[in-house]
Amino acid sequence: MIMNTLPTMQQHATPFNLQNNPVPAGEQLWLQQIRQNALQHFVKHGFPTTRQEDWKYTKITPLAEQVYYLPTRTQVSAEQIAEHLIPNLDSYLLVFVNGQYQTELAELSGLPAGVILCELTEALTQQPALVQAHLTKIAATAKHGLSALNTAHMQTGYFLHVPANIKLTKPIQLIFLSTEQELPTTYQLRNLVIADTHSKLTLIENYIGIGSTNYWTNTLTEIHVEDHAQVEHFKLLQESQSAYHTGTLSVQQGAHSQLNSHSFALGGRLIRSDSDIVQTAEYVSSELNGLYLAKGKQHIDHHTSIDHAQAYGSSRELYKGIIDEQGRAVFNGRVLVRQDAQKINAAQTNKNLLLSEQAEIDTKPQLEIYADDVKCAHGATVGQLNASELFYLRSRGLNEQTARSILTFAFANELLEFVNQIQLRNYLRHCIIQQLAQDPTILEML
Repeated sequence: MIMNTLPTMQQHATPFNLQNNPVPAGEQLWLQQIRQNALQHFVKHGFPTTRQEDWKYTKITPLAEQVYYLPTRTQVSAEQIAEHLIPNLDSYLLVFVNGQYQTELAELSGLPAGVILCELTEALTQQPALVQAHLTKIAATAKHGLSALNTAHMQTGYFLHVPANIKLTKPIQLIFLSTEQELPTTYQLRNLVIADTHSKLTLIENYIGIGSTNYWTNTLTEIHVEDHAQVEHFKLLQESQSAYHTGTLSVQQGAHSQLNSHSFALGGRLIRSDSDIVQTAEYVSSELNGLYLAKGKQHIDHHTSIDHAQAYGSSRELYKGIIDEQGRAVFNGRVLVRQDAQKINAAQTNKNLLLSEQAEIDTKPQLEIYADDVKCAHGATVGQLNASELFYLRSRGLNEQTARSILTFAFANELLEFVNQIQLRNYLRHCIIQQLAQDPTILEML
């Protein structure tokens, strides 16, 4: 969508016509209507506030008060992008720089016939019926205003369609790079994934920020996982320390399908990450894992929702947080088991490590069960480093900072064990250690 600024909530006091904010030439009427409906929803509900239960601990007033501009075109070279790729990872690649697709940096050689991997706006032109059948079908704008705002103002993003029976042997790496901008900038990114019956794929979304610009990434990824399909999704957040990131993952799963979703929140001034999973058929498996590191005055909020709408489903959640200095984190996990969803097996765990007296965590695991033949459990823990373990490492000649870093990394390392891609696991390991260790020599010890 082409416009000079993204108006603040105050400027949205009355609805404005999309004609005043021109849509891309030739955009289909159905999409224009979707934009208009979403905009009206946002005008009615506005930005989320702390008066809403799901936003009780996360204040986004700066977003509501700031005027954000659309980015200017930025060219980067393949050499510059190479610095941000996962080392030695053989993958397909799409690159977005400051919210704009970089065609010349894509790497799609060897993509199996029939698979479509491109920019969303290109898919709207080349595959309009396929996009229309799936776009906005599972991402409910009613949940909060930011999803509606994304739908109204979505600029670009990626589109992936993997036809039936195709199993991608290489992961898809998606780089969203934000560079220094003169003005506060927003990126309203929309991604759409369709995994047809018996297909298999791995996605790695990597959001990286450079510099100290105040920018806001508002992203929404919709994934349709059809019967017997397998999808593994990674989301890496390495935004700059002045950046805001609000993102939603919306997934709908068919019978006998499998979803593994992994979130690593390592950077950003404020992060709000929502994962909404709906199991629409029987024998569905969902696994959500997450690691979040908050320090300084960072604020990181994870909200997850798994809806067991049919019987014989299973779900596993493990989220771990490390909060230091004046950092603050929020975890709210909801598992819903509907009345006819018998034989559900669900487990949800949230563990947190507080490294300073000022660090803070608000955790709220939830089970909402309306069936009587289920096996469900949930729990949360909050603690500090083990004093005896710290003493043991100190007695072996390590200084206090190194000993603390080793124990903290050991706490985080459990999440890396779920990462099957060796190159990705090594990359994440390096990023986590860099975040945790003040002493660079610790990289050689772990």
